[in-house]
Amino acid sequence: MTDVRTASDVINDLFTNVQKGKEVVIDTVRKVIDGKENLEFHFGNREIQPEMPKQPDRKESPRRQHCFHDAASLEIYLKKYKTAETVVYADTIEERVYVVIDEKAITGFEIITMKPQMHPLFTPWENIIKKGYIEVQKFADLLKENRRSIVEPLVKELLYTLGQIKVSKNLTLQKGFGKHSVNGIVCEIDITGKGNTENQQVEIPDTIVIEVPIYLATEPVTLELDITIDVDDDNDIVAKVTSPDLATMKVKAFESMLEKVKAIDGVTVTLGRPDHIDWARVK
Repeated sequence: MTDVRTASDVINDLFTNVQKGKEVVIDTVRKVIDGKENLEFHFGNREIQPEMPKQPDRKESPRRQHCFHDAASLEIYLKKYKTAETVVYADTIEERVYVVIDEKAITGFEIITMKPQMHPLFTPWENIIKKGYIEVQKFADLLKENRRSIVEPLVKELLYTLGQIKVSKNLTLQKGFGKHSVNGIVCEIDITGKGNTENQQVEIPDTIVIEVPIYLATEPVTLELDITIDVDDDNDIVAKVTSPDLATMKVKAFESMLEKVKAIDGVTVTLGRPDHIDWARVK
């Protein structure tokens, strides 16, 4: 007896015995014969057609975290990219400016920073002030390299005085008090051609006046440096350099840069720095 295969058997075989690399194809054909419409189904197998490669999903653009070194650059940027909710925070202690582009942002805050860059003409002076002292010979070399920044006294005279200290054989440190006291270094110098020695008082200027810009793209300022000649624990002659007015001058220079930002329309400027913490959650 011959098995009679029904249409269901054929369809079942097509879907259950699919070979690897093949796929089932079902086509429908509408035909009109003698005014009657017939719908035919054609089943078959064919090689699987390769799919077009899918492009990987593009990452979201990272949040902005730019850093500017002068107020003019920050001003240009804010005029172009500020929003109605932009807030500027000026931290005078850290000498930084922080800009929150959108203070009401829901998906995260973008914070731009201005970190004023120290002017190269002021950098060597600041390094000495931070250290507090420098060997006299190195101090003389510094004066030579930065002579154009010195307003008074005359660099030539100052270098001559420091040179006397350098060549002296015996030094006595005088520290007196009162109107007629003696302060400074007494040098015992060998006078060539006379064969004897004499005591000579070397007068060291108490103050050096320099004129340099503190930050890039800012105006030069006049700054007084207090100079004291001393002897360290190793009996080396050193120059102690301090500047009581430096902190005030740096604040003024910082504020002058901030004025450019304050002049931008629609930008809120405050003193402080931004800080964000997570919300407390109620279970």
